[in-house]
Amino acid sequence: MTQRMEAPAARRYVADTDAVLPDLPGGPGAPPPGGTAVLRRVHWDLDDAELAHAGITVAVTGEGKAARWDVTFPPALSQLDFSVASPETGVPPEVLERVRVHVRDRDLRQVADLVLRRREFTLPGSDGVGLRVRDDVVEPGEPADPGGWREWTVEAYPDPAADGGPAGGGDSDGGDSDGDGNAAGELLDTIEALLVAAGASHGGPAERLARQAEGRAAAPESPADGETPIGAVLATVFSTLAAELKAWDLRVRVDEEDAVHQLRVRSRTLRSVLKTYGELLDEAAARDLEDRLQRLGHALAAARDADVIRGWVAESVKALPDGLIPAHVARRLQRTAAAQYRQAYGELLEELSSPDYFLLLDVLDGFAARPPLAAGPEGRSARKAIRRAVKRQQRKVLELVDGAAGEEDAVARIYLLHGVRKRSKRLRYAIRSVSAATGFDFGSKLDAVLATAEDIQDALGVHRDSITFQEFVAATAREAHRSGANTFAYGVLHQAEAPRQEAAAAAYREAAERLRQG
Repeated sequence: MTQRMEAPAARRYVADTDAVLPDLPGGPGAPPPGGTAVLRRVHWDLDDAELAHAGITVAVTGEGKAARWDVTFPPALSQLDFSVASPETGVPPEVLERVRVHVRDRDLRQVADLVLRRREFTLPGSDGVGLRVRDDVVEPGEPADPGGWREWTVEAYPDPAADGGPAGGGDSDGGDSDGDGNAAGELLDTIEALLVAAGASHGGPAERLARQAEGRAAAPESPADGETPIGAVLATVFSTLAAELKAWDLRVRVDEEDAVHQLRVRSRTLRSVLKTYGELLDEAAARDLEDRLQRLGHALAAARDADVIRGWVAESVKALPDGLIPAHVARRLQRTAAAQYRQAYGELLEELSSPDYFLLLDVLDGFAARPPLAAGPEGRSARKAIRRAVKRQQRKVLELVDGAAGEEDAVARIYLLHGVRKRSKRLRYAIRSVSAATGFDFGSKLDAVLATAEDIQDALGVHRDSITFQEFVAATAREAHRSGANTFAYGVLHQAEAPRQEAAAAAYREAAERLRQG
């Protein structure tokens, strides 16, 4: 039987074998009966050690009914750490799902068989927070394998008996605040300083395993100046965006807040790069990747729109005077929005486990390793090529702005404004993707263009979301009417969006004028 366990809020460190665990606050601690335990830990990875290179480990500690599978992520993603008790000899399906974006349809294999000499103890702590410390001496299972290392894990947990703690356990959740001022964060920060001084570094065993893997591909270096060839710049951009997309994929799979939106942003940014710098890339290869990203975008759009509507229901009801929207109307809207999100999210998860998505990731990895360039631009200056491409996108945005301003039909104007928003977003993403990945400074003029494009995108984004919410309210009202309910309150909610749309339209017009003048 498989039993899932929530991974604790903990900080992990690695150090060389000869590192010595320093004296920690509270004294030597209270070790459990039995002293040092000797355990077997087997690590699993792909043939190219992709998980280790991404800072991820999949390992099983112990054997038989006592076996526990752990998935650990880099410090920035430690909230995704996952444990499950399972006697299975192969990797459990729920473990595979956590790393599917890297594994795809490939097989994991055993890559390291290690021996752990483990010492665990607790520290008294304070202010209702206790500490558990695990000291692992990691040794190769076979004498011929490369040398080992040391791992230290420190976990904060609620302890009512700790000095100053609330008698009944209080409100502390034992979580790691990473220095936001609460007791757990402060204690962990203090211990971290001692461990780092003793030679430890933040993280788990992935880095040590990656060092041992053969044939590690070198990560592309970030170009240092605008005279770098465009091929090197695009390789860095695609590599950075691919890594970000995979990181947000991991978050989407556990339904982390805002993850769907952020994954959609990375997908759209990649499409913006392909569109904006398309003349520099092989046309067929760029079109193929764009088509694959568009398919992903459809699944992301449905989930994102449903997620936005969930938030707007509560916000819109709260913005109106108390009692204006009856409780049963609010509940119907909330139930309907939640059901739509569950359906869209389920369909998105199916897409993220589909052969088409896996092939998209393979193609994207190819672009990150070596972008397929069109004939000629390989040695072209990145600064000049990017400036020219951005200016071209800016002109296209202005053409759409002028077209929307001259359109008298309201429906047609909304359609044109949607085009302005998409083009502004493409312009913004195209600039930011290069700047973020390479550190390029393209001057104050492009910085101003970037800020203005963001203002246009934000204003029209609010306008579009408001219209989408109105459509949702109208559809829910029709369902309510068919069941015999009074639908007056739905009309109130629908009409209440008009001022928001007017304010967004005004903000858009002001930003569009700035873009025209710049």
